[in-house]
Amino acid sequence: MRSEKNPRSALAMYSSVSLAVLTASISSAAAAAPNCSNLVLLTLPNTTLSSAQSYSAGQTLAPGVVAPVDLCRVVGKATPTAASNINFEVWLPNSNWSGRYQQVGNSGLAGTVPAIFMSFGASKNNVVAGTDDGSSQLPGQPAGLFGQSRDKLEDYESRAVHMTNVNAKALIQAFYGKGPQYSYFTGCSKGGGESHFSAQRHPDDFDGILGGAATNNSTGLITGWALNVQAVQLNTPGFVPAAKVAGALIPAMDQQCKHAKAVPTDRFLSYPDKCHIDFSKLVCTGASNNSCLTYPQINGVKAVLEGPRTSYGRQIAPGYEPDFAGWVGTIINDAQTPPATPTTSQAFLDTAVFSYWLRPPVTLAGFNFDTDWQGFVNDLGKIVDAVDPDLRKFKARGGKMIQYAGLADPQVTPKFAIDYYNSVVDFNRKNRDGRGENRDRNDRNGQGGANPLTETQDFYRLYLVPGMGHCFGGEGPNYFGSFDGGLPGGNPGSDIIAALEYWVEKGSPPHAIVASGTNNAFSPSKPFTRPLCPYPQIAVYTGVDTNDAASFECRPDSDHDQH
Repeated sequence: MRSEKNPRSALAMYSSVSLAVLTASISSAAAAAPNCSNLVLLTLPNTTLSSAQSYSAGQTLAPGVVAPVDLCRVVGKATPTAASNINFEVWLPNSNWSGRYQQVGNSGLAGTVPAIFMSFGASKNNVVAGTDDGSSQLPGQPAGLFGQSRDKLEDYESRAVHMTNVNAKALIQAFYGKGPQYSYFTGCSKGGGESHFSAQRHPDDFDGILGGAATNNSTGLITGWALNVQAVQLNTPGFVPAAKVAGALIPAMDQQCKHAKAVPTDRFLSYPDKCHIDFSKLVCTGASNNSCLTYPQINGVKAVLEGPRTSYGRQIAPGYEPDFAGWVGTIINDAQTPPATPTTSQAFLDTAVFSYWLRPPVTLAGFNFDTDWQGFVNDLGKIVDAVDPDLRKFKARGGKMIQYAGLADPQVTPKFAIDYYNSVVDFNRKNRDGRGENRDRNDRNGQGGANPLTETQDFYRLYLVPGMGHCFGGEGPNYFGSFDGGLPGGNPGSDIIAALEYWVEKGSPPHAIVASGTNNAFSPSKPFTRPLCPYPQIAVYTGVDTNDAASFECRPDSDHDQH
């Protein structure tokens, strides 16, 4: 098995060896600007470049994806270990390059280069790159099979992104004769997890990092999915038919939690931590119907909201929020009766993990929250989890990071994002120039520098999006330039990618970001805007127009602001 070479040597090898090979192959007429096809001759460590081809704007790059500008498309494969099979692509604009490099993350179990996400960045004349995370399977192979190899699993979680970064920067240098001015990473879900791996394990790779719905605590996340399947999906008394979500759970949220909404008429919760459902009002008093729940069903829903625990009471992972609109198909089955195998997205992903990642394999129904969870952490925690709160290296080099999470996300509970952010603040409190408590005491007395929250916000900000589901969609203001590579015009006040770029390049941190949505409480549906506030601030309605962000202010929330 080959070990990964020092990644920093890639650019050095390029400059000392590959440039000579590359320029020797170029005619004297073109030597000043290497053409696209010659990039395939570049020699990179543990990497094979299979093609380098020019495309005109409008030409098809992948099914459903066309080149947004004239560009050079480079296709390659990295093999840092004998088991590795990391496919990647780099697209380089032929002219008017912005000077930015944007690498995009993947989703789910990956398996393909995310061409659609790459096209968004390329449309802004960025160099873009993406990878299949080394998880592509042969036709007919089951999802998750790559996880049988620990090397491939490490590629999937973090190494593929890093190798793609190193190779892309070498290609940029070869094509333009200079490196990128700024390097960015953007991703959601699996890509959100990759954003954490990059900041924690490869802090030199990116100047700015944007991640959403981050799967950075995989052992906790997957264990939580197992609890959800056991609690409300399997053929047990706790099984909850999808019709009861619409008939009982959503009405209960609407009726009992108006105080948890920024505006009482909202169809979503802005402050879900303030919503505590009184399930005694939902108990079926006669025959079970879609507007009530049995006691076992109530216990199942409560378990999902509370999250998994060991038999001795240790909290393994946080639970989900009581904004139930997105639960169908994710937490709860679409079918009216329990199928032999749960059909939700959580069950699908857990089955892939439990069948191929864990040794020995376990079943969803048989997953034990003491022994199987601890075995999961011991076996794979160092590979699949990125929960280290020490971001000092990333901060020291001037890195900036923005994370966001949908408060109605039924796939990755937003509490993961909140818990990690608070852990970074707590770490900064304990490691402030080595002065710890004394300096904290001085800060409280107004004699020291900024407090730990302010120090954290100097380089890392979190935005919680009311009513948004997993990465996008939902009843709330879910359109703010995150999932489609940035909004046209790139206004930092309403485009979170532009806000990150402005922070990195101009030194001006983002504050409220205005997001938009469609308020389905109105007929016909009416567009509305709301400010997304940097955590732990919340948006508070101040009067006039409930559909206008100008009628809301970002204010501290005493329930959140513990720092």
